[in-house]
Amino acid sequence: MAPIPVVRYQVGALGLAGGTHVRKSPYDPQLADVKFFDARGLEIAPDREKAIERLFYMEDFERAPMDEIGTLSFPHAGTDRYRDGLLESVDREIVRKAGLKMVLDYAFGSASSIFPTVLGALGVEVIALNAYLDETRISKTAEEFARSLQQLSNIVRTLGADLGVLLDTGGEKVFLVDEKGEILPGDLALALVSLLVMRTRPPGRIVVPITASRAVERMAEEHGFTVTRSRGTSRALTEAALAPDVAFVGEELGGLIFPTFHPAFDGMSAVVRVLEMMARLDVRLHQLTRAVPESHMVRLEVPCPDERKGAVMRRLIEATKHFKVELIEGVRVHTDEDWVAAIPDADRAIFHVVAEASDRDRAQRLADEYRERITGWRKEPA
Repeated sequence: MAPIPVVRYQVGALGLAGGTHVRKSPYDPQLADVKFFDARGLEIAPDREKAIERLFYMEDFERAPMDEIGTLSFPHAGTDRYRDGLLESVDREIVRKAGLKMVLDYAFGSASSIFPTVLGALGVEVIALNAYLDETRISKTAEEFARSLQQLSNIVRTLGADLGVLLDTGGEKVFLVDEKGEILPGDLALALVSLLVMRTRPPGRIVVPITASRAVERMAEEHGFTVTRSRGTSRALTEAALAPDVAFVGEELGGLIFPTFHPAFDGMSAVVRVLEMMARLDVRLHQLTRAVPESHMVRLEVPCPDERKGAVMRRLIEATKHFKVELIEGVRVHTDEDWVAAIPDADRAIFHVVAEASDRDRAQRLADEYRERITGWRKEPA
């Protein structure tokens, strides 16, 4: 068993043509996820995913003769290669001298077999939770996930730790708790990590999804960075990380990419980078929150059958043609400094509606308005 980031890293490090990763779905215990990676360790393009699924379900593929079936081989010292590469990419001495204390929930995932040796080499004092592999507890409901975060928060507060981290079971994403035990919402966590990057790196470019808070742009202006908006898919964000001028790529759902190590979501690399930046600046996340411009965001999910998404999108574009609109992903409508976005989900029968404004009520009104519009358009006769 290896975390997804380790598989991605080895594909590129060994010069392979591609790779796969099979796991039990973290969202549905009745499903298995099969991920395919290209030669760069990136998820394959959506059109190739669809082609593979079509061939699989139609059983329209060539069967190999018995004497031509390949063999399974396992890369020698694969996890050691990943561990050594990660440690070489960080300033170990700075982290050691900081004497940081962290509570880390492994969520019963496979990162628990690799990450302890990395953190030990960095001299981080770790209080580990659920640090063993248990395939029966990999999948989590939303309620179970919230309870895990609350437990992490309580332990950080009780032990006076500098940081709390919940890794997802695949080792790709991180969810943060600050030194006061406050659970950091995804938008604030992204803004704080972006600010750490801006204060520890030479000016460069940061890439965030179309739905990220405008606070990132406001901080970037102060620090000489530029911000590029991208589609929020894993493929789009990892491709953006390949550009040589990109210092950081992040999204609001725990995905953080530091391209100097490798251009993919990697929770272990993200934790190491956050620790290094905190140590370099001698700062903690709660202390940084006052430097993040205040803003308010509302996120809603609006049911919409897949067959009606195209019609709803056409109505959205028509209804907003007199506004400043971005069509990077879905429709993002600007109203003065505020904005609202409506994005069809690629896998589920819903639209995501995200609004940001200078006060909570205004953001809620914007989100509610577009929820009602989408609901009305969805019900129109075909």
